[in-house]
Amino acid sequence: MKEDSPLDLEGLDLLDPVDYDMDIYKVDGDLEVDIHVTYDIKTPCDRCLKMVEETIDSESHVVVTTDEEEDDEANVLLVETLDEFPLAEIVFSQVITSVPIKVLCDDDCKGLCPVCGEDLNEHPDHHCESEGISPFESLKNLFDEKA
Repeated sequence: MKEDSPLDLEGLDLLDPVDYDMDIYKVDGDLEVDIHVTYDIKTPCDRCLKMVEETIDSESHVVVTTDEEEDDEANVLLVETLDEFPLAEIVFSQVITSVPIKVLCDDDCKGLCPVCGEDLNEHPDHHCESEGISPFESLKNLFDEKA
């Protein structure tokens, strides 16, 4: 049974579970947290749309504090009290900030044919008869016209 959470991971294509390790130290009334998360994602390749499974490893250092003056610094989590540790928020933050922006099935992925959508990885010699009309065709003569 999954626990209800106000933290929404929908749309991140995470494969359960998200593993995490933390080292927590109390320094000058604050909590210094070193976090390491490991998780798998299943998402389409950004070029050819084949499904790709990738393991993500990410580390970070977070300061958990009640001092509002430290809130302007990077990687600071401001809480009302240190009596309850914000575990879910720290793990959630580390996961959403480590999801890759671009996922490729291979560094040499050729993608899809822009005219017909053929996978150029499976058919590297593919050439379409029609080049199609470029969406930028109307801009071609933009600077040639004199006002």
